[in-house]
Amino acid sequence: MYPFANPPSFVFLFFAYVMERENDAQFIVKPTHKPFPKPKSP
Repeated sequence: MYPFANPPSFVFLFFAYVMERENDAQFIVKPTHKPFPKPKSP
């Protein structure tokens, strides 16, 4: 319940985690239009 007792801290940690994983997230979020290589494509 500590995170709930301090919402700002939890939110700050969440954003910090997102920014920390931004590099890895780019590889997962960017290819959303084509998560898998189409078999018909070269």
